[in-house]
Amino acid sequence: MTSTSNRILLDVPCRVCQDHSSGKHYGIFSCDGCAGFFKRSVRRHRQYVCKNRGAADEGQCIVDKTHRNQCRACRLRKCLEIGMNKEAVQHERGPRNSTLRRHMTLFAMSQPDLVLTPPKVAKERSPASSVDSVSSTPVSVSNVNDAMKEAAARIFFQLINWSKTFLPYVGLSHKDQVAAISERWSQLFILVSVENGFLTSNSAVLETIEDCNTRAKLVSLVTRIEQLTLDSNENNALRVIALLKGKASQVEQFTYVNLAHHQQIAYPCQPLRYIQTMLVMESMTNFESTLVSTYFKHSLGQTKITKLISDIFGSEP
Repeated sequence: MTSTSNRILLDVPCRVCQDHSSGKHYGIFSCDGCAGFFKRSVRRHRQYVCKNRGAADEGQCIVDKTHRNQCRACRLRKCLEIGMNKEAVQHERGPRNSTLRRHMTLFAMSQPDLVLTPPKVAKERSPASSVDSVSSTPVSVSNVNDAMKEAAARIFFQLINWSKTFLPYVGLSHKDQVAAISERWSQLFILVSVENGFLTSNSAVLETIEDCNTRAKLVSLVTRIEQLTLDSNENNALRVIALLKGKASQVEQFTYVNLAHHQQIAYPCQPLRYIQTMLVMESMTNFESTLVSTYFKHSLGQTKITKLISDIFGSEP
């Protein structure tokens, strides 16, 4: 049995008490403590009374990691207010979304610089990692194996983790943060996957894409990215452009200028390199549903990936 400590999601807080969550429980990301409290309260039909009953601050007790056990009435009230589902408790049949939770655990246990921290030498490719080793594993054309799905999930959640450490992004409103990742996660995923060798133009996994037109476009896109042999400065710039496009105009324009200047200095014999890079970025759209069906459908089921992103970011503070 997996220990509790191995299931903690360090970057996904409990929506009730803000402790580290252990996955999604009854529709909401929460820790085991709050999930267990909610389940017991619902199953036993508990009716709690606020410890400040009769006082001016009745029903307003603090519910956080330190105080969550001090007032059960306010804790249950908060569970219900944030959307924990009583019906899910009453009809519970066992763990749900177990594969997705396992993927999220892998992300939480992985090193923060596994995918996104650029190498120290500007033109050096990203160092080999466990993601790279997964990509060399033979893949059945008829099926994407579990190792590939877990590696893809790790990349996805590390992208979200990286965005939360990027100051221009953190400076956006909560609504714009969620919108930016929801709109651009697929571009970021492709960039990082090619950079780290997880996705290559001759990957057997691409043969699993049923739509011939979509498969050809994605293979062409990956091939063009590989041919550019982007260095770490270029990869960094493209991630910023993808993430902030239309959300932070000054940072976005500054990044465009810096990218063009870097390419002129570093690649003087490739005068069209900037134009080629921009054309690649423009071709990196409309692959969301393909990536979901290839790597994440088994984990998400009927849940939309945008809903997952919204749940991870939680409600607006």
